[in-house]
Amino acid sequence: MKPLRTQYLLSVPVLLGCALCGSDSAAQPFRVNWIGAAGVEGLWDAGEAGNGEGDNWLTTEEPASNFQPDEGFQEYGSISNGGIAVLDATTSPVTPVDVRLAEDGGSTGSLVIKDGGSITVTDTITTNMNQGWIRNGVHANGVGVLTLHDAIGAVTVDGYGQNSVSTLNVEIDGPTFNPVVVKEQIQLGGTLQVSGSLASAGAGSSWTLFDGSADGIGVFGQFSQVVNNSDYSLLDGQSFTVSTAESEVTLGIRQQLVLRVDPYAGTAVLSNPSGSGVDFDVTGYVMSVSNGAVNEGQWSSFSDDAAGWVETATANQLAETNATGMATLTDGASQDFGAPLSINTNQPIGTNLLQSVSFQYSTADNVIENAVVVLEGNRQNNLVLVVDPVDGSAMLQNQSSQSVDLTGYVVRSESGALLPGFSDLEGQGVAGWDVVAETANALSELNAVGMSTLGVGATLDLGVVWDLSEEDLTLQYSTAGLTTAFGAVYFGDLADISPNVLPGDFNADGVVDAADYTIWRDNLDGDSSVLNGNGSGAPTVVAADYSLWRANYGATTAPSAGSAAPEPGSILLFAAGVVATAARGRLRIA
Repeated sequence: MKPLRTQYLLSVPVLLGCALCGSDSAAQPFRVNWIGAAGVEGLWDAGEAGNGEGDNWLTTEEPASNFQPDEGFQEYGSISNGGIAVLDATTSPVTPVDVRLAEDGGSTGSLVIKDGGSITVTDTITTNMNQGWIRNGVHANGVGVLTLHDAIGAVTVDGYGQNSVSTLNVEIDGPTFNPVVVKEQIQLGGTLQVSGSLASAGAGSSWTLFDGSADGIGVFGQFSQVVNNSDYSLLDGQSFTVSTAESEVTLGIRQQLVLRVDPYAGTAVLSNPSGSGVDFDVTGYVMSVSNGAVNEGQWSSFSDDAAGWVETATANQLAETNATGMATLTDGASQDFGAPLSINTNQPIGTNLLQSVSFQYSTADNVIENAVVVLEGNRQNNLVLVVDPVDGSAMLQNQSSQSVDLTGYVVRSESGALLPGFSDLEGQGVAGWDVVAETANALSELNAVGMSTLGVGATLDLGVVWDLSEEDLTLQYSTAGLTTAFGAVYFGDLADISPNVLPGDFNADGVVDAADYTIWRDNLDGDSSVLNGNGSGAPTVVAADYSLWRANYGATTAPSAGSAAPEPGSILLFAAGVVATAARGRLRIA
């Protein structure tokens, strides 16, 4: 038979007396440790026999015994051994004075409150505002995880706090969420992870996770990130949002308009993604390019099709307003603006060309929003590993506007989805190349004596590299300038690239210089065919062509001349990084 809880009875009057006199000693509760197996779920009240017993708990006061943490004895529960405590519809937990996850340095701990699970965490004896909390991650590097299902029972706490390395995981299956009621304060940090099916979710859906509105409590801090681990796939322009207004913490799904931009063709299409379930009433917008120019002559505006719209254009902005009406973009509708953008595509390799494009729009209720700018087409300003999703074959393609002097590359897969029997450059007889890693986790080659220069659009065939399982491939490469960089990975077709197009190169000699300015100056307002397809796209030579020339001045498509081979030390450093991540398989260093 388990002992009755008599060991603390003499302490309770003392604690009560200290509470009345305000002594600090009353603020120090006793720790009760969770001793359930690490990584295994265990019921909070397992072993309960009517006296607060708990097989998964062990008190720290002598004599140590298996009891749940009890507020009546000024005890708190510490889940810091990697264990997972569970509250569900079958549990009847004793009220603790605190619940602390990952209390010790480097520790972990989890609490899962499932459908029907209930608990009250409070301190009615000392009325200390620093107690009565669920603390998700107590130590600065203690990693806690609190999981809340959407149909939890009555969960009431004095406070909730979460440190910067811990996670709140919310399991949402339906349209509603039974929130945790908080009486005093909420302190947010770390990660919010969204899990579950999110059935019937869409733009405008919301779920209140914590509710402190009855007491008008303060909500401080914010989550550093929201991670989608649910079955719901966010549409383009959709994102999870977290509101802390009115003493509540509410998760929502926000829908924004999407501007699809092809930086190489200069096209721009504003769309309300199909399936959004919402309409947008647009009364005005401003489309801007910070690194490049706009081409008014290639702009298809709202005013081309409807009355009431007033256009405004500058060298870098296109805008429209409508004081008497609006354009309604229904679910799935779009507005094609033509090809009004002349983006400087000769920016350093790896630069996101879309970061220079912005689109702000105003709605009928006078709210100004930012559209989400996304890439149209499959060309990226980078060295790209293009993988065929059907047969797993892959090519390295230089999709940037500059030549790449390649001296090494490594393709990685954390899940082990690579095929060691790939068609390496060494096996193809390409001079200077040697295989460094050939495993399911890493495929890599280096060239210690030279390089392979990839011109704009050029490719290197690597054969079949992928086993059609996890799409978790990454690419890293080195160049003759002793630079290592991350490339991109794309599952699909090779980009269709014309290697001779260089914006601003009006005489098509491969360099944007003063000679191109002379062509622009001498042919202003004349036929744009003299620009050899490297202008803004207007039928005549216009000011936008000058802006394009100025933005690209000094750019060239010529490969680097006489680049030195990388130093052996740099080669070994790059190789060492590859070896460190390679798993079982053929592995050798040249």
